[in-house]
Amino acid sequence: MKHYRYIHIFWHDDLKFSTRIVKMLNEESNSFQIEDHLMVTPYADVYEALKGYKNVMLFKTDTPGSADIVNKLGPYADWIFINCLTDWKNTLKIKKKYQSKIIWRTWGHELRFADKDGKIFTNLIKKMVRYLLRQEIRRFHAVGISNIVDQMDIEDRFGDVKTVRYPYPIRNSGNGDVKQEIPYKDVSEPYCVLVGHSGHQVDNHIEVLKSLEKFHEENICIYLIFSYGNKEYMEEIRRYVRDYWKDKFVIVDHFLAYSDYIKLCHKMDAVVLDGLQSYALGNLILFLDLKKKIFLNRRGLLHKALEHEKIPHFCTDEISRMTFEEFNSDFYFPDELLAKSQLRKHKYSEDVEQWKMILAELEFVKELDE
Repeated sequence: MKHYRYIHIFWHDDLKFSTRIVKMLNEESNSFQIEDHLMVTPYADVYEALKGYKNVMLFKTDTPGSADIVNKLGPYADWIFINCLTDWKNTLKIKKKYQSKIIWRTWGHELRFADKDGKIFTNLIKKMVRYLLRQEIRRFHAVGISNIVDQMDIEDRFGDVKTVRYPYPIRNSGNGDVKQEIPYKDVSEPYCVLVGHSGHQVDNHIEVLKSLEKFHEENICIYLIFSYGNKEYMEEIRRYVRDYWKDKFVIVDHFLAYSDYIKLCHKMDAVVLDGLQSYALGNLILFLDLKKKIFLNRRGLLHKALEHEKIPHFCTDEISRMTFEEFNSDFYFPDELLAKSQLRKHKYSEDVEQWKMILAELEFVKELDE
Protein backbone atom coordinates (compact mmCIF):
# COMPACT_ATOMS: atom_id res chain seq x y z
CA MET A 1 0.00 0.00 0.00
CA LYS A 2 1.19 3.53 -0.80
CA HIS A 3 2.37 5.77 2.05
CA TYR A 4 0.32 8.92 2.66
CA ARG A 5 1.02 12.06 4.62
CA TYR A 6 -2.55 12.09 5.90
CA ILE A 7 -5.08 9.30 6.30
CA HIS A 8 -8.57 10.41 7.26
CA ILE A 9 -10.64 7.70 8.96
CA PHE A 10 -14.40 8.31 8.98
CA TRP A 11 -15.13 5.97 11.85
CA HIS A 12 -18.82 6.72 11.85
CA ASP A 13 -21.66 5.81 9.48
CA ASP A 14 -22.06 9.42 8.41
CA LEU A 15 -22.26 11.44 5.20
CA LYS A 16 -23.36 14.85 6.45
CA PHE A 17 -19.94 15.74 7.85
CA SER A 18 -17.50 13.36 6.15
CA THR A 19 -18.61 14.54 2.71
CA ARG A 20 -17.62 18.09 3.60
CA ILE A 21 -14.03 17.09 4.36
CA VAL A 22 -13.73 14.99 1.20
CA LYS A 23 -15.12 17.75 -1.00
CA MET A 24 -12.95 20.44 0.56
CA LEU A 25 -9.68 18.53 0.20
CA ASN A 26 -10.48 17.53 -3.39
CA GLU A 27 -11.60 20.95 -4.59
CA GLU A 28 -8.83 22.22 -6.90
CA SER A 29 -9.41 25.88 -6.06
CA ASN A 30 -8.47 25.16 -2.43
CA SER A 31 -4.95 24.12 -3.52
CA PHE A 32 -4.54 21.09 -1.27
CA GLN A 33 -2.13 18.36 -2.39
CA ILE A 34 -4.83 15.80 -3.13
CA GLU A 35 -2.38 12.93 -3.56
CA ASP A 36 -1.23 13.39 0.06
CA HIS A 37 -4.66 12.48 1.45
CA LEU A 38 -6.44 9.14 1.70
CA MET A 39 -10.06 9.05 2.93
CA VAL A 40 -11.11 5.75 4.50
CA THR A 41 -14.48 4.40 5.61
CA PRO A 42 -15.43 0.90 6.85
CA TYR A 43 -19.04 1.45 5.71
CA ALA A 44 -20.08 0.33 2.23
CA ASP A 45 -22.92 2.86 1.91
CA VAL A 46 -20.60 5.76 2.78
CA TYR A 47 -18.05 4.48 0.28
CA GLU A 48 -20.70 4.19 -2.45
CA ALA A 49 -21.64 7.83 -1.94
CA LEU A 50 -18.01 9.03 -2.04
CA LYS A 51 -16.27 6.63 -4.44
CA GLY A 52 -16.38 9.21 -7.23
CA TYR A 53 -13.34 10.75 -5.55
CA LYS A 54 -10.17 8.82 -6.41
CA ASN A 55 -8.69 9.14 -2.93
CA VAL A 56 -11.58 7.43 -1.09
CA MET A 57 -11.08 3.81 0.04
CA LEU A 58 -13.35 1.18 1.56
CA PHE A 59 -11.75 -0.69 4.46
CA LYS A 60 -13.43 -4.07 4.11
CA THR A 61 -14.38 -5.55 7.46
CA ASP A 62 -17.27 -7.26 9.21
CA THR A 63 -16.58 -5.20 12.33
CA PRO A 64 -16.44 -1.51 11.28
CA GLY A 65 -15.91 -0.35 14.85
CA SER A 66 -12.76 -2.44 15.31
CA ALA A 67 -9.41 -0.80 16.09
CA ASP A 68 -7.97 -2.81 13.17
CA ILE A 69 -8.76 0.08 10.84
CA VAL A 70 -6.27 2.26 12.75
CA ASN A 71 -3.70 -0.41 13.52
CA LYS A 72 -3.52 -1.74 9.95
CA LEU A 73 -3.37 1.68 8.30
CA GLY A 74 -1.06 3.20 10.90
CA PRO A 75 2.20 2.19 9.17
CA TYR A 76 1.11 3.93 5.95
CA ALA A 77 0.46 7.41 7.36
CA ASP A 78 2.47 10.26 8.79
CA TRP A 79 -0.70 11.54 10.46
CA ILE A 80 -4.10 9.94 11.13
CA PHE A 81 -7.25 12.02 11.37
CA ILE A 82 -9.95 10.08 13.21
CA ASN A 83 -13.46 11.46 12.83
CA CYS A 84 -15.41 10.17 15.84
CA LEU A 85 -14.08 7.34 18.03
CA THR A 86 -16.38 4.32 18.17
CA ASP A 87 -16.24 3.02 21.75
CA TRP A 88 -13.88 2.82 24.70
CA LYS A 89 -12.88 -0.82 24.12
CA ASN A 90 -11.63 -0.21 20.58
CA THR A 91 -10.09 3.11 21.53
CA LEU A 92 -7.95 1.30 24.10
CA LYS A 93 -6.94 -1.27 21.46
CA ILE A 94 -5.22 1.34 19.27
CA LYS A 95 -1.52 0.47 19.30
CA LYS A 96 0.59 2.84 21.34
CA LYS A 97 3.09 3.40 18.51
CA TYR A 98 0.35 5.06 16.41
CA GLN A 99 -1.26 7.17 19.12
CA SER A 100 1.07 10.14 18.68
CA LYS A 101 0.06 10.31 14.99
CA ILE A 102 -3.61 10.80 15.80
CA ILE A 103 -5.72 13.93 15.57
CA TRP A 104 -9.11 12.90 16.94
CA ARG A 105 -12.10 15.06 16.00
CA THR A 106 -14.48 14.76 18.94
CA TRP A 107 -18.22 14.61 18.29
CA GLY A 108 -19.13 15.19 21.93
CA HIS A 109 -20.86 11.88 22.63
CA GLU A 110 -17.88 9.50 22.49
CA LEU A 111 -16.18 7.79 25.42
CA ARG A 112 -18.91 8.60 27.90
CA PHE A 113 -20.33 6.42 30.66
CA ALA A 114 -23.64 6.41 32.47
CA ASP A 115 -23.79 8.02 35.90
CA LYS A 116 -22.82 5.95 38.91
CA ASP A 117 -25.30 3.13 39.29
CA GLY A 118 -24.55 2.31 42.93
CA LYS A 119 -22.73 -0.95 42.22
CA ILE A 120 -19.28 -0.65 43.76
CA PHE A 121 -17.50 -3.07 41.40
CA THR A 122 -19.05 -1.50 38.27
CA ASN A 123 -18.09 1.99 39.40
CA LEU A 124 -14.52 0.88 40.10
CA ILE A 125 -14.26 -0.56 36.58
CA LYS A 126 -15.61 2.69 35.09
CA LYS A 127 -13.10 4.69 37.12
CA MET A 128 -10.23 2.52 35.87
CA VAL A 129 -11.38 2.77 32.23
CA ARG A 130 -11.70 6.55 32.51
CA TYR A 131 -8.13 6.69 33.81
CA LEU A 132 -6.83 4.54 30.93
CA LEU A 133 -8.70 6.60 28.34
CA ARG A 134 -7.37 9.82 29.85
CA GLN A 135 -3.80 8.53 29.52
CA GLU A 136 -4.37 7.42 25.93
CA ILE A 137 -6.04 10.64 24.75
CA ARG A 138 -3.18 12.62 26.27
CA ARG A 139 -0.79 10.67 24.00
CA PHE A 140 -2.68 11.75 20.87
CA HIS A 141 -1.07 14.58 18.94
CA ALA A 142 -4.22 16.70 19.33
CA VAL A 143 -7.97 16.67 19.77
CA GLY A 144 -9.96 18.45 17.07
CA ILE A 145 -12.78 20.61 18.42
CA SER A 146 -15.63 22.62 17.00
CA ASN A 147 -15.55 25.55 19.44
CA ILE A 148 -15.51 26.57 23.10
CA VAL A 149 -18.12 23.92 24.00
CA ASP A 150 -15.86 21.05 22.91
CA GLN A 151 -12.90 22.81 24.50
CA MET A 152 -14.61 22.87 27.90
CA ASP A 153 -15.77 19.28 27.48
CA ILE A 154 -12.33 17.90 26.59
CA GLU A 155 -10.60 19.80 29.39
CA ASP A 156 -13.14 18.52 31.90
CA ARG A 157 -12.85 14.87 30.82
CA PHE A 158 -9.21 14.54 29.78
CA GLY A 159 -7.34 17.44 31.34
CA ASP A 160 -4.71 19.59 29.69
CA VAL A 161 -4.53 18.11 26.18
CA LYS A 162 -3.65 19.91 22.98
CA THR A 163 -6.71 21.00 21.02
CA VAL A 164 -7.12 22.52 17.58
CA ARG A 165 -10.18 23.97 15.87
CA TYR A 166 -11.16 21.35 13.31
CA PRO A 167 -14.02 22.58 11.09
CA TYR A 168 -16.35 20.68 8.78
CA PRO A 169 -16.54 23.33 6.02
CA ILE A 170 -19.69 23.82 4.00
CA ARG A 171 -20.01 26.18 1.06
CA ASN A 172 -23.15 27.87 2.34
CA SER A 173 -22.17 27.84 6.00
CA GLY A 174 -22.65 31.52 6.55
CA ASN A 175 -21.55 35.15 6.67
CA GLY A 176 -22.05 36.02 3.05
CA ASP A 177 -21.25 32.71 1.34
CA VAL A 178 -24.90 32.30 0.36
CA LYS A 179 -27.66 34.84 0.85
CA GLN A 180 -30.66 33.19 2.45
CA GLU A 181 -34.07 34.71 1.90
CA ILE A 182 -35.90 35.21 5.18
CA PRO A 183 -39.42 33.79 4.85
CA TYR A 184 -42.25 36.19 5.58
CA LYS A 185 -44.12 35.36 8.76
CA ASP A 186 -47.56 36.76 9.41
CA VAL A 187 -48.33 37.90 12.96
CA SER A 188 -51.32 35.54 13.02
CA GLU A 189 -49.07 32.50 12.57
CA PRO A 190 -48.39 30.37 15.67
CA TYR A 191 -45.35 30.83 17.87
CA CYS A 192 -43.03 28.09 16.56
CA VAL A 193 -40.87 26.18 19.03
CA LEU A 194 -38.23 23.67 17.96
CA VAL A 195 -37.66 21.03 20.65
CA GLY A 196 -34.36 19.20 20.26
CA HIS A 197 -32.37 18.55 17.10
CA SER A 198 -32.78 14.80 16.52
CA GLY A 199 -34.66 11.70 17.59
CA HIS A 200 -32.34 10.79 20.44
CA GLN A 201 -32.98 10.85 24.18
CA VAL A 202 -30.17 13.33 24.72
CA ASP A 203 -32.67 16.06 23.76
CA ASN A 204 -34.94 15.13 26.70
CA HIS A 205 -38.10 15.69 24.63
CA ILE A 206 -40.73 14.47 27.08
CA GLU A 207 -39.61 16.62 29.98
CA VAL A 208 -39.33 19.69 27.75
CA LEU A 209 -42.72 19.08 26.14
CA LYS A 210 -44.35 18.65 29.55
CA SER A 211 -42.93 22.00 30.64
CA LEU A 212 -44.61 23.53 27.57
CA GLU A 213 -47.99 21.89 28.22
CA LYS A 214 -49.30 24.95 30.05
CA PHE A 215 -49.11 26.85 26.73
CA HIS A 216 -51.20 24.23 24.93
CA GLU A 217 -54.23 26.52 24.47
CA GLU A 218 -52.10 29.37 23.13
CA ASN A 219 -51.26 30.05 19.48
CA ILE A 220 -48.23 27.75 19.49
CA CYS A 221 -46.79 24.96 17.33
CA ILE A 222 -44.15 22.41 18.36
CA TYR A 223 -41.56 21.24 15.82
CA LEU A 224 -39.54 18.02 16.15
CA ILE A 225 -36.62 16.94 13.91
CA PHE A 226 -36.85 13.16 13.51
CA SER A 227 -34.87 12.72 10.29
CA TYR A 228 -32.61 10.42 12.32
CA GLY A 229 -32.54 8.92 15.78
CA ASN A 230 -33.65 5.93 17.85
CA LYS A 231 -36.78 4.39 16.28
CA GLU A 232 -38.34 3.17 19.54
CA TYR A 233 -37.69 6.48 21.27
CA MET A 234 -39.09 8.51 18.35
CA GLU A 235 -42.25 6.40 18.34
CA GLU A 236 -42.71 7.08 22.06
CA ILE A 237 -42.50 10.83 21.42
CA ARG A 238 -44.85 10.55 18.43
CA ARG A 239 -47.49 8.87 20.59
CA TYR A 240 -47.20 11.60 23.18
CA VAL A 241 -47.54 14.53 20.78
CA ARG A 242 -50.37 12.87 18.87
CA ASP A 243 -52.30 12.36 22.10
CA TYR A 244 -51.61 15.71 23.71
CA TRP A 245 -50.67 18.31 21.10
CA LYS A 246 -53.20 17.10 18.50
CA ASP A 247 -52.80 19.43 15.50
CA LYS A 248 -50.26 21.73 17.17
CA PHE A 249 -47.11 19.90 16.18
CA VAL A 250 -45.00 19.21 13.10
CA ILE A 251 -42.55 16.30 12.79
CA VAL A 252 -39.82 16.58 10.17
CA ASP A 253 -38.99 12.92 9.48
CA HIS A 254 -36.76 13.29 6.40
CA PHE A 255 -33.48 14.99 5.66
CA LEU A 256 -33.89 18.49 4.29
CA ALA A 257 -31.67 20.22 1.75
CA TYR A 258 -29.54 22.81 3.54
CA SER A 259 -31.46 25.71 1.99
CA ASP A 260 -34.76 24.18 3.15
CA TYR A 261 -33.39 23.60 6.64
CA ILE A 262 -32.35 27.25 6.81
CA LYS A 263 -35.89 28.30 5.87
CA LEU A 264 -37.27 26.05 8.60
CA CYS A 265 -34.88 27.55 11.15
CA HIS A 266 -35.88 31.07 10.13
CA LYS A 267 -39.49 30.10 10.85
CA MET A 268 -38.71 29.09 14.45
CA ASP A 269 -39.28 31.65 17.19
CA ALA A 270 -37.69 29.66 20.02
CA VAL A 271 -35.37 26.66 20.25
CA VAL A 272 -34.99 24.28 23.21
CA LEU A 273 -31.78 22.22 23.45
CA ASP A 274 -31.92 20.48 26.82
CA GLY A 275 -28.90 18.18 26.47
CA LEU A 276 -26.15 18.12 29.07
CA GLN A 277 -23.13 17.31 26.92
CA SER A 278 -21.42 18.82 23.88
CA TYR A 279 -23.90 18.30 21.06
CA ALA A 280 -25.91 20.07 18.30
CA LEU A 281 -23.11 22.63 17.92
CA GLY A 282 -23.86 23.38 14.27
CA ASN A 283 -27.48 23.99 15.20
CA LEU A 284 -26.51 26.14 18.16
CA ILE A 285 -24.29 28.37 16.02
CA LEU A 286 -26.97 28.62 13.35
CA PHE A 287 -29.67 29.65 15.82
CA LEU A 288 -27.36 32.18 17.46
CA ASP A 289 -26.62 33.65 14.03
CA LEU A 290 -30.37 33.88 13.35
CA LYS A 291 -30.89 35.56 16.76
CA LYS A 292 -33.42 32.98 17.89
CA LYS A 293 -34.57 32.70 21.48
CA ILE A 294 -32.59 29.77 22.87
CA PHE A 295 -33.36 27.71 25.97
CA LEU A 296 -30.58 25.50 27.36
CA ASN A 297 -30.16 23.11 30.28
CA ARG A 298 -28.70 25.03 33.22
CA ARG A 299 -26.43 22.09 34.08
CA GLY A 300 -25.32 21.57 30.47
CA LEU A 301 -22.15 22.46 28.60
CA LEU A 302 -23.98 24.67 26.10
CA HIS A 303 -25.23 26.93 28.89
CA LYS A 304 -21.77 27.08 30.46
CA ALA A 305 -20.22 28.00 27.11
CA LEU A 306 -22.73 30.78 26.40
CA GLU A 307 -22.21 32.08 29.92
CA HIS A 308 -18.46 32.11 29.26
CA GLU A 309 -18.98 33.99 25.99
CA LYS A 310 -21.52 36.36 27.64
CA ILE A 311 -24.19 35.58 25.03
CA PRO A 312 -27.77 36.12 26.29
CA HIS A 313 -30.04 33.07 26.42
CA PHE A 314 -32.53 31.33 28.70
CA CYS A 315 -32.53 28.11 30.70
CA THR A 316 -35.15 25.39 30.37
CA ASP A 317 -35.99 25.50 34.07
CA GLU A 318 -37.22 29.09 33.55
CA ILE A 319 -40.11 27.91 31.34
CA SER A 320 -42.08 26.66 34.35
CA ARG A 321 -42.07 30.18 35.81
CA MET A 322 -42.94 32.04 32.58
CA THR A 323 -46.27 33.27 31.35
CA PHE A 324 -46.90 32.84 27.62
CA GLU A 325 -46.34 36.59 27.19
CA GLU A 326 -42.91 36.22 28.75
CA PHE A 327 -42.15 33.06 26.81
CA ASN A 328 -42.93 34.59 23.43
CA SER A 329 -41.60 38.08 24.14
CA ASP A 330 -39.16 39.66 21.69
CA PHE A 331 -35.51 38.71 22.08
CA TYR A 332 -32.47 40.60 20.84
CA PHE A 333 -28.76 40.97 21.45
CA PRO A 334 -26.25 43.18 19.58
CA ASP A 335 -24.25 41.76 16.66
CA GLU A 336 -20.99 42.72 18.35
CA LEU A 337 -21.46 40.11 21.09
CA LEU A 338 -21.57 37.24 18.61
CA ALA A 339 -18.95 38.71 16.27
CA LYS A 340 -16.36 38.57 19.06
CA SER A 341 -17.44 35.14 20.28
CA GLN A 342 -15.93 31.72 19.66
CA LEU A 343 -19.47 30.68 18.75
CA ARG A 344 -19.74 32.91 15.71
CA LYS A 345 -20.41 31.47 12.28
CA HIS A 346 -17.40 31.05 9.99
CA LYS A 347 -17.13 31.53 6.25
CA TYR A 348 -16.16 28.57 4.10
CA SER A 349 -12.93 30.37 3.17
CA GLU A 350 -12.03 30.79 6.85
CA ASP A 351 -12.50 27.07 7.48
CA VAL A 352 -10.32 26.19 4.48
CA GLU A 353 -7.57 28.46 5.80
CA GLN A 354 -7.88 26.82 9.22
CA TRP A 355 -7.32 23.43 7.60
CA LYS A 356 -4.23 24.74 5.83
CA MET A 357 -2.90 25.94 9.19
CA ILE A 358 -3.50 22.48 10.71
CA LEU A 359 -1.59 20.75 7.89
CA ALA A 360 1.23 23.31 7.97
CA GLU A 361 1.69 22.73 11.71
CA LEU A 362 1.81 18.97 11.18
CA GLU A 363 4.42 19.33 8.46
CA PHE A 364 6.52 21.53 10.76
CA VAL A 365 6.32 18.93 13.55
CA LYS A 366 7.29 16.17 11.12
CA GLU A 367 10.34 18.10 9.94
CA LEU A 368 11.46 18.68 13.53
CA ASP A 369 11.17 14.95 14.28
CA GLU A 370 13.29 14.09 11.27
